[in-house]
Amino acid sequence: KYAWFLSQLADLVVPFNELHLTRQSHRGDDFLNDVMHTLLALEGSELCAIVRVEFQDEIGRDAGGLQRECVESLALTFAVTEDIGSGKLNVVELVEGGVDVEVTDANKHDYVQRMLILCGLPDIDVDDWKMHTNTTDAVRTSPLWTIVADLSLEDRAKFLQYTTGSPRVPVQGFSGLTSYDGRICHFSIRGVTYTQGKYPVVHTCFNRIDLPAYPSKAALEEAIAMLLLTDATGFTLN
Repeated sequence: KYAWFLSQLADLVVPFNELHLTRQSHRGDDFLNDVMHTLLALEGSELCAIVRVEFQDEIGRDAGGLQRECVESLALTFAVTEDIGSGKLNVVELVEGGVDVEVTDANKHDYVQRMLILCGLPDIDVDDWKMHTNTTDAVRTSPLWTIVADLSLEDRAKFLQYTTGSPRVPVQGFSGLTSYDGRICHFSIRGVTYTQGKYPVVHTCFNRIDLPAYPSKAALEEAIAMLLLTDATGFTLN
């Protein structure tokens, strides 16, 4: 049933070259509602299209700009609502009185940490990841996947964040991994020459990691351990 459901989801996706829509919106105090109204105006097959929302007079924003987004406009609080069946909802507060505590730029990291404690980290199937990865002959014998499989769930999510820009797997699994523009773009590993002190370089826009040919498994483990200690949006990230 799970495989059938994923295949049905895949069939709903309109090919990138057939229908790729761009909609413009204004950035302001109410920009989230503005974007939602824009998306709600889509009809028919447009609902299955890849839609990109652009803000007028903004050609692009860097990762730092995204991190500085207006969290307050999302209208989040330190509480989550869960469906307990029979049309009944239950509100779970992340902190005492959380339903009245708004998520702001100042406390957003605390909110994320509490959500992770409550909901847990998503499972990452290393076998599925490996199956949908394009590699060169130079790295087929690399111990990378053995090392990734031995990572804790938290570190595995960090490594996924580091290499793809997101700590979560698409609903279709790694077969549904996309590039920055919404096209299907499987994970790929490219072997590069190793020099002393060199770390892997990732290209999150198209899910690729340039992996040096480390002389031993221990050297690769050390490099990955160092990467996991850094900010996932920090150096060696392209």
